[in-house]
Parts: sequence; structure tokens; C-alpha cells
Amino acid sequence: MTHLSVPDLQALFVNCTDHCNLACRHCIKAAGPSFRTAIAKDLLFAILDEFAELGGKVVIFTGGEPFLYPHLREALLRAGELKLDSLILTNGTLLDEPWARLLGGLKVRLHVSLEGPTAETNDAVRGTGSFELAVRGARRLTEACVDWGVQTTVSSQNAELLPDILRLAKELGARNLAVANMDRYGRAATNHPELIPTRSQQRYIAEVVKRVADIGSLPVESTYLQWLALFENGRPPEPNGYLLRCGAGRVKCAITADGIMLPCLKFFQMPCGNVAREGFTAVWERSTVLRSLRQLAQTRTVEANATCAKCRFAPCCNGGCRAVVHNETGDLYGPDPICWQQSQCDLCLVESHDQDQ
Repeated sequence: MTHLSVPDLQALFVNCTDHCNLACRHCIKAAGPSFRTAIAKDLLFAILDEFAELGGKVVIFTGGEPFLYPHLREALLRAGELKLDSLILTNGTLLDEPWARLLGGLKVRLHVSLEGPTAETNDAVRGTGSFELAVRGARRLTEACVDWGVQTTVSSQNAELLPDILRLAKELGARNLAVANMDRYGRAATNHPELIPTRSQQRYIAEVVKRVADIGSLPVESTYLQWLALFENGRPPEPNGYLLRCGAGRVKCAITADGIMLPCLKFFQMPCGNVAREGFTAVWERSTVLRSLRQLAQTRTVEANATCAKCRFAPCCNGGCRAVVHNETGDLYGPDPICWQQSQCDLCLVESHDQDQ
């Protein structure tokens, strides 16, 4: 049997609460005002302690809405004591002046979500009044010298708005723009599938993101840029090329509001263990689910499906996001349904079959 060493854990996503004051149309957790699950303070502190002992680097606090978590302040202070970097993913609507002043004195970054450059375009996704409150909160962060950026989840409906979102982010004092992929599950898949880009739209969105990045007024972070560079140049740009290879269960993991470890937040159908009962380190080191994902990373997922096996880019991406594949098909080994290169690979398969005949 091949020995699989436990990799170095770098990033921990903490879904500290399912409670949210908004009910966004695309929320992966389908969170909202009616949810009240929150991770216990003592459990969270124990998790942070063990994560630091394992050499962890950054904690990402998410939800729901993290600023509705009653112990967020204490958690941020504890992370700082442990020399951990903290990133908060927030809708920005609850950022009052006391919070801004506190955050200004901590080693913490924030991503404030905006889905459009105006109240009309943003509130169509995030809810009436959310734009005005988020913009007000963002200005408070800038006044308090907090390191923050705008995060936009790009959909089939807002890609063309990215240049205007970039301009707004710059005006508000953001230090970067993070462009996230629209998830194919959660509330978008259930109630608003029109938001989910088709495979044929993925490359177009990537080109829009590239045009926005080329403007140069703010740094732009997005895996779309990684994919575009890979498909155009044959290799991803350094130093972030690793982003294309799934890090779930290898360099990152997630904890749900009820204390369950997941390989990442998108792997919600693959629980790894209950950290309250078993301990964070024990689950990270012994989970059979995590071991299976590490085995995939070492043996090349792409060799298990014909589409990826024919693709010359496969050694760089190793088949793309395993969570998307597993959530949609129940199969860890299949081709990534959002890969726009796949149609060309399918054509290669047809041509190869014809030649064999």
C-alpha cells in the first residue's frame, strides 16, 4: 500500500454561523434570517489552537454573515494571538463605526460582496437596500484604514458590469477586486438557474475578467485568469498556478456551523468527521474521505476519464474542481462540467475514434 503523508494545512474556512440578514439569490448555503446554527465559542477556539499547531496560515471567516456571529470579536483576537491571518467574507451591511475602528487595529482583511455597481443591479441579487448599506460600510472601512476588497460573484447576468464594479471599488477605497465563480448548487441551482453561466459562457466571462484586470487600477484576483492563461499559454502564471489544482483536503479544509469538517465548503456532500467529538487534528490526519482526495491528487484524477485523459492541459489542472463533479454526478473522477476546454477535448475523442475505425 502506498503511504500517503498528511500534507501541510494552510487555509481553514470557518462557516461560523448559518444566520444571515440577507437571502441572496445565489447563496451556496441558502442561508438567511431564519437560520440560527452557530459554532460554539469553545469549539472554535480549540479548532484555531489546533490549526495553528499544525502550521496553518490563514483563517477565512464566512457564513451566513460573520458579523452576526456573537463571538466574532473574540475569535479574531484569538487568531491574532496565534499569529494567524484572518479574512472575513461579509455582505458589508452590518459594518458600523465601532466595528470599523476595531478592525482597523487588527491584522485582518475583509472581502465585501457587491454584485453590481448600482443599487438596481446589486439589490436584484442581494436584496433591497443591501447596496446602500454595503457601500456605507465599505466607506467606514476605508476611513479606519482597514485592508479590504470587493468580492463579486460573476454570473451570466453581471459579467459586463465588471468594469463599472472595478471603478466603484476604486472609488470606495478597496485594495483589490476578487472575482468568484458562480456555484452550480445552493439557492442559485434550486431557485435561480438563470444566474449560472453555461459552459459556453465560461470563456467569454474569463475574457471579460482579463479585460478588467488589464485596466490596472486595482489588483484583480480570479481563477478565471488562471484558466485563461493556461489555455492560451499552455501553463498557468506563477506564483499562483497551484490554484488550478484542487487543494481540498490537502492544503485547505472547512468547518461547518455545526462542527463538521469538510474538504472545502463546496464539498458539502462529503463530511469528514465531527471535530467536537473527534478533535480537529484527528479528523484532519485520519479521515478516510481526506485520504481518498489526497490519493486522487497523487495518482492523477484525469487518468480515470477519457475526456480529461485526452487533454494536454490535464497535468496542470488535474481535472478541475472535484467538488463540482461530485456534487453533480456523485463521481469524483469525471470531467469538470464547467470546463470550457472540454468541448474541444470531446471533439478530439471523436476524431480519434474515427481514425481508429
